[in-house]
Amino acid sequence: MNKLRQGLRNPLTPFVVFGLLTLVWHLGLVIVDADEIFYGSILGQQSLVKFLIEHYQTWSSRTVIETLFCVFSTLPRWVWRLADSAVVLGLALALGRLLRGQNAPDSRENWLLAFLLWLYPWWYLSTAGWVVTTLNYLWPLAGLCLGFLALDGWGGRWGIAAAILGMVCAVNMEQTMVLAILLLACWGGWRVFHKLPLPRLFFAEAALALAGLAYMLACPGSAMRTENEIVSYYKDFGMQSFLSKVEAGVSGALGEMFLDRNLLYALFLMILAAVVWQVSRNWLYRAAALVPLAVELSLGLLFRHYKDLVPALRDAVAAARGVGTVHVSNCNQLTAWIPFLLLCGCFALVCGCVYIALGHTPEAFAALAVLLSGFATRAAIGFTPAAAVSGERTGFLFAIAAAICGVLVGRRLRLEKLWQKILAAVILLPLVSVQFISLWEI
Repeated sequence: MNKLRQGLRNPLTPFVVFGLLTLVWHLGLVIVDADEIFYGSILGQQSLVKFLIEHYQTWSSRTVIETLFCVFSTLPRWVWRLADSAVVLGLALALGRLLRGQNAPDSRENWLLAFLLWLYPWWYLSTAGWVVTTLNYLWPLAGLCLGFLALDGWGGRWGIAAAILGMVCAVNMEQTMVLAILLLACWGGWRVFHKLPLPRLFFAEAALALAGLAYMLACPGSAMRTENEIVSYYKDFGMQSFLSKVEAGVSGALGEMFLDRNLLYALFLMILAAVVWQVSRNWLYRAAALVPLAVELSLGLLFRHYKDLVPALRDAVAAARGVGTVHVSNCNQLTAWIPFLLLCGCFALVCGCVYIALGHTPEAFAALAVLLSGFATRAAIGFTPAAAVSGERTGFLFAIAAAICGVLVGRRLRLEKLWQKILAAVILLPLVSVQFISLWEI
């Protein structure tokens, strides 16, 4: 029994368990090719360089990412299964290292991070094909983490080299590039405010992020792609006002947090409510912490069991999770904005509760910076016609940001009494088991 306890308290044990579960899940996947069919045929028809030049002119600025598309779509699928498992585990290890900073490794914190990452609905990253979707969303985020690890002093010269390569991949994907710019601005602003020097690597990574933005804006294929997506997915996109696009992006992002059956967000909101109840004796704050959780449980996690009993609510939830409840015919009606305002109110409560839980500390600044930056990457999708069809996978960065915020808040959670530990086990173990079954059945 003592050896078991020592093993569970080893800071690496959570990552070993998470890595093994990830590998088992990857090996058991039934892969049905989607976009991989197109990218897998490229190298047999023309040179990679010619294809990338033509695609930049006619479709996308994701030159680095599409190079990976072509390579991994051609290779046997077991190569991707192993490589992606390693990247998922690497992402967990990188986040764990970033979260602890210069502190000693904490097994409790690592377990919480592993639980939150495991509960992400990973099947969202299969909507355009497992290989292509993970390469487009997961791998650039792992590259961005390498960039911040090097800023934190990890790896020496090899770490800097890995950071540069990772940032090149990260800034070649639009959402990760936005996240990189926002987080670098927050990190640099924090150091300037506290009169700390900025390392040369910071300026190199910032230059790469801005170069990625310039490369994307200069892409002649982006306009052609937008027109194609309007015709294919969202014919009314050109008639939407600026505010309607804001509403669509914000509602889509917050709909995933409060109106979706997403176990990661459910656990994050549970942790947040529990910590607020522990650190504050103010009943108004305690009640405020329960509101987002109640909304997520009633309109997200459990909603599918009774949604047909309330058709009007069912339609509003579906619209909020799609392209928003505001469109051309009702944009001047106040009632059309009610779901949007309610979702914004819930998210404001979440941000306020994060501040209450962490207090006026660097952790609070970091948690809110990451959460709001992740939210911005998803909300920006409202300004693209792809919002009608690619919402679930585009929320990946926001979900991981919520997981990071959950770990920072979870540090304040005290499980000292036996009943608290039993309650935590009763909540976590079924969630992890259900998630494993869901992933195994894909």
